[in-house]
Amino acid sequence: MSAHWKPIIHECRNHVPVIEGVHHLGAGLLVSSDGLIVTNAHVVDDNGMLLVSLHDGTRAKAVMIHRHEGADLAVVRAAIHTTQYFSLEDRLAHGYDAGDDVLAIGHPRGLHFTPTTGIVSDPSRDTAGGLFVQHDVAINPGNSGGPLLDAQGNLVGINTWQILKDSQGLNFAIPGVQVLEYFLEFARLHRAGRVAIPSDEQLAESGEQSLSPPELFEAAAELAELEIRRYEDAAGHDCGGLYRPVPETGSTPVSASTSTSLDTSPTSLQPTGATRSCSCNCSDGRTRWHYAGSG
Repeated sequence: MSAHWKPIIHECRNHVPVIEGVHHLGAGLLVSSDGLIVTNAHVVDDNGMLLVSLHDGTRAKAVMIHRHEGADLAVVRAAIHTTQYFSLEDRLAHGYDAGDDVLAIGHPRGLHFTPTTGIVSDPSRDTAGGLFVQHDVAINPGNSGGPLLDAQGNLVGINTWQILKDSQGLNFAIPGVQVLEYFLEFARLHRAGRVAIPSDEQLAESGEQSLSPPELFEAAAELAELEIRRYEDAAGHDCGGLYRPVPETGSTPVSASTSTSLDTSPTSLQPTGATRSCSCNCSDGRTRWHYAGSG
């Protein structure tokens, strides 16, 4: 990795929280001082409390407060207050082109705050699901919702899906301008009183029974393809929580917990159900795509 990426990584990795739910683990982008996070809609559950973790060790309860399934974007509110966040309006990348260097930060396979680099393959790839930034940066389950940044640390896009079948390096991000448009529309809805932003106190009260540490542990272990083993010791005490790698049983690089036929129109390119990941055969019967971390 080139040395010029180091200051960008050190600055931005605290803006890329780990978002953990019972069925999902992904990334996001912290975009406000009061804990608003933009991520993929397929990263967050419809209901239930989330746990958000920052690189500096901050951990806080969070909840999804708005989502747009068709755009695969959502806003999460975490009980975080900070002066260090990523300003979407001030740091939107412009003029990027094929061959430009880009950086992704995410939490692939549960390996938190992992940076990977590559190039833009096509700045505006027209797909059945709409226009995306195509790139060859290595992404895996756990990268979804995390940023794709240019050499100045500005937002090129939000990583969302990849083509897997007989392929390598075919990865896609929602263009940064679409992310900004979505967030501005969310802000307009909030000002109009149509979207509520919960306070820290409301988050604390609503999360009492929603998410337990064992559930988070199991979700993270599943994402990292680890097996949780439980057994009793000689005294009959439960000694659960130990885990080991699951033996490899196939050649598919990213396993999926559900597979189904999917219409890939712009409003339907989205996972169905609360699954850890989503791998689907498109309507043409040839292309296989996978969300980059519905985790």
